[in-house]
Amino acid sequence: VVQAGRRAGVPVMCGGLTPTELDTAHRAGSTYVKLFPASAVGPRYVREVLAPMPDLRIIPTGGVGVDTIPQFKAAGAVGVGVGSALVDQQTVVSGDWPELERRAKALVSAWHG
Repeated sequence: VVQAGRRAGVPVMCGGLTPTELDTAHRAGSTYVKLFPASAVGPRYVREVLAPMPDLRIIPTGGVGVDTIPQFKAAGAVGVGVGSALVDQQTVVSGDWPELERRAKALVSAWHG
């Protein structure tokens, strides 16, 4: 699947938690490696994993929010994935698009500083 995606020009992101899992995803050809759940290990973990494996392109997901995005970026993450920090059922059901836009801008701003 990884190689088929790469041949089609589609970035592939396999995931893991442990250094071995992240390295295995990288060696399999994953363009990026998804670290999940990032909230369980934090930005320091990203920095420590990247020290011996600087070729990993880590994207933390799971519990990432406005307050932790700058820390993950400083630790060497190439991006982040967010879910509940952006979207929740109540906001979608109520159609509060201005709130979703506010959250999205805050998340982008947290990455760019």
